[in-house]
Amino acid sequence: MYNKNMPTRLLLDANSLVGNKTGVGNFTYRLLESLAQSNTDNLVITAYYFNFLGLKPTPDLPQHNNITYVPVRFLPTKLLSILHRLTIQLPLEFFLGFRRFDFMIFPNFVAIPSIRKTPYAVAVHDLSFEDVPNFLTDGNRSYLQRFVKRSVRRSRLVLTISEFTKERIGHYYGPDAENRTIVLPVPYEKKQTKGPISKQISNIAQSPYLLYVGTIEPRKNIENLIYGFAKMPEAYRKKYQLVLAGGLGWKSEKVLAAIDETKADITVVQTGYISDQDRDYLYKNANLVCMLSHYEGFGMPVLEAAHYNKPLLLSSIPVFHEVAGDAVTYCNKDNPVAIAAGLEKALKRPNPTYSAMDWTWDENASAVMQAIRATMGSA
Repeated sequence: MYNKNMPTRLLLDANSLVGNKTGVGNFTYRLLESLAQSNTDNLVITAYYFNFLGLKPTPDLPQHNNITYVPVRFLPTKLLSILHRLTIQLPLEFFLGFRRFDFMIFPNFVAIPSIRKTPYAVAVHDLSFEDVPNFLTDGNRSYLQRFVKRSVRRSRLVLTISEFTKERIGHYYGPDAENRTIVLPVPYEKKQTKGPISKQISNIAQSPYLLYVGTIEPRKNIENLIYGFAKMPEAYRKKYQLVLAGGLGWKSEKVLAAIDETKADITVVQTGYISDQDRDYLYKNANLVCMLSHYEGFGMPVLEAAHYNKPLLLSSIPVFHEVAGDAVTYCNKDNPVAIAAGLEKALKRPNPTYSAMDWTWDENASAVMQAIRATMGSA
């Protein structure tokens, strides 16, 4: 039974911190770190991640006296993937034993069931698998559609990153789920990056360029960005190059075909996956940042570009209007001619001013802990 006079025992799924961190990984890192820093005397955290036989490098993890890490070394994640395809979820006790926790947080869409039925929060960052399912792989779409609904239904709290996604949670899972949802906007925080700038990135920055940052995948609408750039007046096409800073994801064939089709008219540079210091260097020296996604749950590059006071061209989707307001240029993401006009307009827009984005991770952590203690106290 929960005792409010004792430190809260929290379990957190830290598996998204293993390997190259994506947006979910960065969210998990800062949530974990902020919860630990803000609650040093009244919170003890156990964070687990999968590392079969210790074959993967030790991940970058927040280090605090009130965090204990438990690497799960005997269970391969491939086996978990197979079981998920068979709609089977092993209970937490199978790989963590019968430890007692007061509350659990699953930051990556899906909760793992507990025999003890420990109350939990699950983070749902976007509803792309419901709203635009054609932009996901069949396996990923099926997995999320099956398990997210179940996770949200059984949760005490739902965490998300925008009012837009909170509304979509209510649309698919009902008003009760929406009422249990806490919005944690993702603040931009300048990281202390280490290491030199790579020669490739240094060379790119010697010439003017338009910048896209993110994985090369269908949801990001990169082929239309390429075709739009190719329809700009010749003076722009000769002056600027288009830099695609990110690794190849699934179904990148259309993007590669667009690059090949327009190579006589424009220069498109692919960097592949880049380090934090190379990414920041590209932002700092870009002439324009472009994000023409079909769908997003938030859009961290918006804040990254704003930090460097860079002009932005965004697709006119609801979440971008929520995050960026009137400080940016919007365009019809499906029309290359409109994209070309948007690129030209954004490049001409002098000294963009961004409204204060003054939320912090300390505030997010405080909101989470208040909600956890309120829901446990009412149990």
